[in-house]
Amino acid sequence: MLLAELAFSPPQQLPRLVERNLDSLNEEFYSFLEAKIRISKNEDEKETLTLLKHAVTDLMQKILQAAMNRGDISVDDVKAAGLSAPAISTFSGADMAVLSYDKLIDEVS
Repeated sequence: MLLAELAFSPPQQLPRLVERNLDSLNEEFYSFLEAKIRISKNEDEKETLTLLKHAVTDLMQKILQAAMNRGDISVDDVKAAGLSAPAISTFSGADMAVLSYDKLIDEVS
């Protein structure tokens, strides 16, 4: 249901949907999404789902970076959660999210 909501909602709502569903955007969700991408026989669907995956990931990194900047979480918290701190601090989460989000909007428009 969450995948359908993310995929079929207007692209402008994606950041809000990601933020509202952070707890559900976990390893299980990503495994399900990867499986959908892998088994899809439709190239357009594969591309759309792949773009959606990247956009969601980028938005989650932006949210994580913002939480780190506010001091809500530390680099140690990020590492304890099994996330890669260098991937977050090396790239600008805002820039990456905007690029992927813009590409997603272009693809679905």
